[in-house]
Amino acid sequence: MSERIYLVADISGSMNEMSKLVVIKNLIRYIQECSAHAHLKSMQPAYRCLLWGKSIVEWNIATGEVDKMLATGKSEFPPLQHKLDAILAEEKSLKFILLTDGNYSSDSVAAFQNWRNDKEGVAIRTIAIGADSNNLKLSNLSTNGIVFSPEDMSAAIESLIFNPYNSETFPERIPKVLINSAKKSQGKSG
Repeated sequence: MSERIYLVADISGSMNEMSKLVVIKNLIRYIQECSAHAHLKSMQPAYRCLLWGKSIVEWNIATGEVDKMLATGKSEFPPLQHKLDAILAEEKSLKFILLTDGNYSSDSVAAFQNWRNDKEGVAIRTIAIGADSNNLKLSNLSTNGIVFSPEDMSAAIESLIFNPYNSETFPERIPKVLINSAKKSQGKSG
């Protein structure tokens, strides 16, 4: 599949609190596992990861050692926007999942919303990291207004693949679609 999805992982200092960095590492491990299975590769998007802390660093999902990831500094939106603008200059669309607690100033969130609203072809999903995550701000960062829990990472990915620019909550699950199709075809032949 030629679909490309960016994971933007907030690794600022606040991720050291309440094991938030552990959650981010586990989500990235999940993506590594999904990407490693040869039989799933044709169904998987190409993932790229940006670590967002005191700077923005592209991190190799295939070879990166998750345990060496450290949380430091402060994540600011202007450097992230600059990096995303560079990606948009090369690619005509941008789909990404923001892994963060959403604990930013209201002014920062509003400025990011303005940046996002001025861009065409940008689809963002947010994953709430930590018990103290600010879901209202996270919903404002997302293009569909939905905040996913870490357990719903697959649903966030499906949402970006199948319904990136709409505000519907979740696409219908693939296994459910296949089961319903099988039931309909059995009903017609029997």
